[in-house]
Amino acid sequence: MKELEALYKAYKEYKKLCVLDERTERFYDAYKASNQKENEDVIHIFSICKIEEDWVEAIEKGLPYLEKAIKEERQFIRNDGEIIPIEKIRKVSKDSIQDLSKHANYITHEAPEDSPSEVMPDKLLMIRKESDYAIYENRVLYAALVYLKEFVTSRLTTIKETTNTYIVNHRVNKLINMGNRKIEYKMELNEKRSNDPILSSKNSEKDIIDRLDVVLTQIMALLKTSLMREVSKVEMVSRPIQKTNILKMNTNFRESLACFEYIASYQGPGFTIKNIEKSYYPIKKEMSESYSESLILLSFLDYMYTNELSGELEKEYQENKRLEELKKEEEILYKLKNFKAAADEKEMTMNEYFILFEKGYQILEKRNEELQFTIKNNEEKHKKEVESLNIAHKEEVSNLNKAHKEELETKEQEYLNNVNSLNEEHAKKITTIREEHNNEISALNRRYQDEKEEFKLQFAEHIEQMEKENSEIKSREKELLDKIKYLEAQEFMNKVDSKKINNTDFTSEEAFNALEELKEKIDNFYEEAWKETKKAIRKEVLSGKRKGKK
Repeated sequence: MKELEALYKAYKEYKKLCVLDERTERFYDAYKASNQKENEDVIHIFSICKIEEDWVEAIEKGLPYLEKAIKEERQFIRNDGEIIPIEKIRKVSKDSIQDLSKHANYITHEAPEDSPSEVMPDKLLMIRKESDYAIYENRVLYAALVYLKEFVTSRLTTIKETTNTYIVNHRVNKLINMGNRKIEYKMELNEKRSNDPILSSKNSEKDIIDRLDVVLTQIMALLKTSLMREVSKVEMVSRPIQKTNILKMNTNFRESLACFEYIASYQGPGFTIKNIEKSYYPIKKEMSESYSESLILLSFLDYMYTNELSGELEKEYQENKRLEELKKEEEILYKLKNFKAAADEKEMTMNEYFILFEKGYQILEKRNEELQFTIKNNEEKHKKEVESLNIAHKEEVSNLNKAHKEELETKEQEYLNNVNSLNEEHAKKITTIREEHNNEISALNRRYQDEKEEFKLQFAEHIEQMEKENSEIKSREKELLDKIKYLEAQEFMNKVDSKKINNTDFTSEEAFNALEELKEKIDNFYEEAWKETKKAIRKEVLSGKRKGKK
């Protein structure tokens, strides 16, 4: 609402400042002359809703019973048992004794002499009693609240979105002829505002809508209770509802179920909506003048910006504003100066004088501030002039220093040229000596590299010869090892054939380990011999294929 008040105030100030002159009157006349149906029309589209109160009253009647039923917090005590060691049992219950009478196997030893009991079991049944609030009746309450929430929310949302939506379509197509000025004005404004506070406050069904808001708030509060949050964790019941004794006999549960079933079986949306289009043609005089004023402002803004007049007009506006303020100040000071004559003639009271004096003091204070500002500007201006003179003096000194510096640089350059000439001759001599020295060093390096390469070749040949000899030694060593393995195996088999060795001779750990080692040697010898045999066979077969043998 504050936004509308601010805009209306600005509009009224604008109307007050727009003093009608002959040209403006002509514009108004030309604007009104084109007020025809095909030129301008304003259409307001809105909706009217009629809510049927039967379902609203049914919900309002059922909610107190739902609240009372929830406050009963009906529950079911569930007994869960677990067999645990006797050391962890804190309290023996009747259920534990009954379970022990059925399971004598829990007792495996006699009780100590100092024990007060004649029986000492190893383990017992421990009963845990837990409250279960998810009984069927509570689940029915939760299902009823969820259904009511969805039922009310869907209808309330549709009603609010439809009846609180502001829509206006404004179309203008005018040709305003004022002789040397012609304006062709085409405009289409389509505006839509959702949840408009003005339409909401003027809604014909506002009272029922407020009641539904309260109902929805109550439903949400009940759903957030600890009992309903606990019940929401289990599966929701489905219709038809089974009427248990509690749902039949308990008043709170019975009325809650009646509300649930009534809403669940309710047919239709429960409200009717009628859409209305309201045309404001023919345009009233007040509306027409207001629209024409906005067109005058729009035309002026285009003219000002396209001709780049904003700076000039702003300057003139500030000057006129200053002159008007100065005129008002002079009037106040004049009245203050002539206070005595006015007081003698009883034209001014003391209170009026004090008010006038206060205004005069403010004016003088303001002028003093302006004077101080002017003095400050003059001081700054003088300061800038002094700075300008100082800069000019510094530039003159700088020019003299520059001329002296250039002369000094010329003398220094001549001296440097002589020094550079001597340095070049000296550098040439040093270069010649360095070249001779570098040539000698290059010759020595080349000779060193040649000798180094020759030594590398000799060393490589020596290494190759050693590797060749080493390979022959390894080959011979392998042949000898294979021969030794063969001989050892042959010796062992001879002993076996001659029955010098029996199976029982290897029962000791040392003998058996020796037998294992001998087996490994025989296996290795067999594998190596078989590889060589396969190579010989493959070679013979390939040789036979080349000669055409099968």
